[in-house]
Amino acid sequence: MKRFTLLLFFLFSVNYLYSQRYIDMMYDTTANFYDIQKAFNDYWETRNPNVKGKGYKQFKRWESFWQSRIHPDGEIPRDALYQGYLESLLSTRSSNAPIAPPSAAASSAAMASGPWP
Repeated sequence: MKRFTLLLFFLFSVNYLYSQRYIDMMYDTTANFYDIQKAFNDYWETRNPNVKGKGYKQFKRWESFWQSRIHPDGEIPRDALYQGYLESLLSTRSSNAPIAPPSAAASSAAMASGPWP
């Protein structure tokens, strides 16, 4: 049993060492865009980017999205979209009114009509 546990620990630790570090960095709120980009380029330096399903295109989409949105020092504005949404939501309603679903009158306009009895 002890050998089996040791073997499992070794297998998981080896797998962690070969993991795609740039993916973990993408979810780290303190990571710098340029550091993530360098980790990605280092990882893919010896691999074929044309192999499907390995994350190359997904990262390139993420990179393209953030390229024009980062700060000059490489900091990624993590809450910018959510903060903008909250500010627009709060500015469109009165300070004491709760956020409510659309009224019944507004939803009745979308009722299906057809040749049903």
